[in-house]
Amino acid sequence: MKSIFDDDDDDHLIDKSKTSVNTQAKKTSLMEDLFGSRPKSSPLIETGRRSNPLNYDAPATRSNSGEALTGLLNESTSKTVNNAGFSLSAPKEPRRGRRALTVQNDPLGLLSMSSLQIDDTPKPKEQKIVQPTAREVITKSPVIEDLPEWLGGPKVSKEQKQETEKPVQSETSLIAKSAEVIGKTVSGLTDQTVITIGSESEEQQGLTSQLLGIEFDQQAAMINMQQQEHELRTAAALSQQSEKLNNLLETQKIKLTEQEKQFNMLIARQLERQALLEAQMKAQQDRINSYIQTLSAQPSTVPSMQLTVNKEVKLGSKESEDEKEESESLVQKLQLEKLYLENTLESLREKHEKEISILEESYKKQVQFLEEAMIQMEKRMQDDLECVEADYKLKIQKLRDEMLDTEKLHKTEKQTLKEEHARLIHEIRDNHRRSMEVMQKEHIETIERITKSKESERQAIEIMKLDGTNVENVLNKSQVIIEGLENLQKKFESRDNNFVESQDNHLVFQEKNIEYLKESLEKQKDAFAEEKHKLMVTIQKLESETSELIQEFRKQNNTFKESEEILKSREQALLRDREIFIEQTNWERERLQAMRDAWAKEEDRQLEWLAQERQTLATERGKLQIFNRLKIGVDESSKIELEATIKAAQEAASSANQERLKWQEKINELEIQKNALQEKENNLIQKAKKLDDFTQSAVAIREEGLRALKEARFIEERYKEKFNELQIQQRLLNEREAKLATEKLELAKERLSFRVSEVEQPEKDISNKLNNKIIHEEEQSNFSEVQSTSMQYTTYFKDIVDPHLLLLKWDLDNKLQMS
Repeated sequence: MKSIFDDDDDDHLIDKSKTSVNTQAKKTSLMEDLFGSRPKSSPLIETGRRSNPLNYDAPATRSNSGEALTGLLNESTSKTVNNAGFSLSAPKEPRRGRRALTVQNDPLGLLSMSSLQIDDTPKPKEQKIVQPTAREVITKSPVIEDLPEWLGGPKVSKEQKQETEKPVQSETSLIAKSAEVIGKTVSGLTDQTVITIGSESEEQQGLTSQLLGIEFDQQAAMINMQQQEHELRTAAALSQQSEKLNNLLETQKIKLTEQEKQFNMLIARQLERQALLEAQMKAQQDRINSYIQTLSAQPSTVPSMQLTVNKEVKLGSKESEDEKEESESLVQKLQLEKLYLENTLESLREKHEKEISILEESYKKQVQFLEEAMIQMEKRMQDDLECVEADYKLKIQKLRDEMLDTEKLHKTEKQTLKEEHARLIHEIRDNHRRSMEVMQKEHIETIERITKSKESERQAIEIMKLDGTNVENVLNKSQVIIEGLENLQKKFESRDNNFVESQDNHLVFQEKNIEYLKESLEKQKDAFAEEKHKLMVTIQKLESETSELIQEFRKQNNTFKESEEILKSREQALLRDREIFIEQTNWERERLQAMRDAWAKEEDRQLEWLAQERQTLATERGKLQIFNRLKIGVDESSKIELEATIKAAQEAASSANQERLKWQEKINELEIQKNALQEKENNLIQKAKKLDDFTQSAVAIREEGLRALKEARFIEERYKEKFNELQIQQRLLNEREAKLATEKLELAKERLSFRVSEVEQPEKDISNKLNNKIIHEEEQSNFSEVQSTSMQYTTYFKDIVDPHLLLLKWDLDNKLQMS
C-alpha cells in the first residue's frame, strides 16, 4: 500500500529539517548569510531560490498572510463540524475510544512549545482506550460460554455432562421401577388367570376380560409415562432457553453500562481538551501582549540607534528622515497586525464556542440515539420472549390436546374391544345353544324312530310266529317236494362247486384290493398328517415372525418418530442460528463499510489539510525570504525578529513532521484494525459455511429417516400380504380336509350299502357265511378307522351323530342276527 505522504516537497522539507537539526555548522553559515555583511545577491540565497520548487517572484504582504490564516481556520472548523455530522450519520457504528488529538491551529508557531508539552500527557490515556479493559473481557466470556462447541464456545467436561445426565437417569430409573412393578402385577395376574383357567370356562371368560382391561391400563400407563417424559424434556428445554435469554440480557446490560462509562470518559476528555485549548489561548494572548509590548518599546530604541549612526555618519541626514518614516510605518503596521490578531482571537473564540456547542449537540444526539436503540432492543427482546413463550404455550397446549385425544382414543378402543368381546361371547353362547337345540331335536327324532322300529319289530315277531305255524305246515308238505328235489340238488352241486371256486377267487381279489386301498389310505393319512404338522409349524413360525416384525416395526416407528422430532427441533434451531448469524454478518459488513467510508473521508480531509499546510508554509517561506531581503542590513531588533520568525518556521516544520509521523502511526493502526476485521469477516464466513453444512446434513438425515419409514411401511405391507396369503392357504387346507373327510365318509357309506346288499342274497354254504362275517368285521374295523379319521379332521361339529348311520347300523345288526 502506497503511503499518503509521498511527495517531493515533503521529502525536501524533511531533508532540510534533518540537516538543520543535526549540523550546527550549517546553521551558523545560514545566520551569517542572512544577517551578515554580504551583498543581497548572495549565492546561498540563489541556491535557496533554486531549491524551492515554488516561484516567489510576486510580492507578498502581511494582509495576504492574515487572509490565508483566516481561511485555514475556517476550513479546519468546517472539517470538525463535518466529522461530528459523520458520527451522527452512521448510527450502526459502535462508539469506540478515540485518541486525544491536539489540533494545532498554530501556523505561526507561537504555540509550538505548549503543544509539545501537552502532547506528552495524554499518551497513557490513549493506551487505556486502545487496550481492552478487564470488564470487556469479563463480558465477552459469558457470551462465549453460552455458545455451543461448534460456534466457538467452551468444551463441556465429562463431570458437567454427568451432572446434566443425573436427573434424566433418575427419571428413567423411576420409570423402569414403575414398569417393573406393573410387569410383576401383570405376571401375578397372568399366573392367577392360568390357575383359574383350568377350573371353569365362565371364570376363564371373566379373567380374559380382566386381562384385557389390565393390558389396556398398562398401555395407558406407559403412554402417560412417555407423555410425562416428553413434558419433562420440554420443561428442561424451556428452562435452558430462559437461562440463555437471561444471560443475553445480563451481557447486554453490562455492555450498556460500559458504553455509558465510555461516553462519560469521552465527555471528560472533551472537557479536558476544552480546558487545554483555553490555556493555550491564554498563553497565546500573553505572548501576543509581550510582543506588542516589545514592539511599543522599539521606537525609543530605534532613534538612539539612529543617533549613534548619525554621529558616526554626519552626512546622512536625509537617510535618517527616511528611516524615521519607515519606523513610523512599521509601528503602524504592527498596530494593524495587533488589531488583526485580536480580531482573529475573537473569531477563534467564537468558532471554538460554536465547535463546543456543535459537539455537545452531537453527543447529546448520539446519547439519545443510543437510548432509543437500547429501548428498541429491549422491546425487541421482550417481543422475542413473548413470541417464544407463546410458541411454547401453544406446544404445551398441543401436547395436552394430543394426550386428551390419545386418552379418548384408548377409551374408545377399550370400549369397542369390550363390546366386541361381549358380542363374541354372546355369539358363541348363541351358537352353542343352537347346536344343543339341534342335537336335542336329532336325539328326540332318533328315539322316536327307535320306538317306531321296536313296534315294527314286535309286529314282525307276531307275524313271524304266525308264519312259523304256516311254515311248519308248509315243511310237512315240502318234505315230499324235497325228496323230489334231492335229485335236482345233486345236479346243482357240481354247478355250486364251480360257482364257489369262482366266488373264492373273486373274494381273494377283492381282499387284495381292499388291502391295497388300506395301505394307500394309511400312506395318505400319514402324508396328510405330516403336511398338516408342517403347515401348523410354518403357521406358528410365521405368526411368531409376524408378531416380532410388527413389534420391531412399532419400535422402529417410535424411534423414527422421535428422531424426526429431534431433527425437526435441530433444524429449527439451526435455521434460527443461521438467521441470527446472517443478521450479524450483514451488520458487521455495514459497520465495516461505514468504517471504511469514514477512514476514506478522514484520509481525504487530512490530505487536504496537509496540502493547505504546505501552501501556508510555502507562503510563509516566501514572505520570510522577502522580509529578509528587505531587512538585510537593518538594526539588531530586526535581526532578533527574523531569528524569532526563523525559529517559528523551523518549529512549524518540525511540528508538521511530528504530525506526519503521528498520522502514519494512525494509518498503520487503522490497517491493523482493517486486517483484524477482515479476519473476523473470514471467520464469520467460515462459520456460515459450517452452519450451511450442518443444515444440509440435518436435511439429509431427515430424508434418510423418511426413506427408512417408507421402507418399513413397505415391509409391513408386504408382510401383511404374506400373512393374508397364509391365512387364505390355511382356509384352503381346512376346506380340503373337510372335503377329504366327507369323501371318505361317502366311500364308507357306499361300501356298507354294497356289503348289505351282498348279505341280503340267500346263501346256504357255511363257509360263505364265515367269509362274509370276516369281511364284515374287517369292513367294520375299516369303518371305525374311517370314522376315527373323520372325527380327527372334523373341527366344529365333531360331537354331532348322523341318525342315518345309526339306522344303517341297526339294520345291519338285525340282518346279521336273522342270518
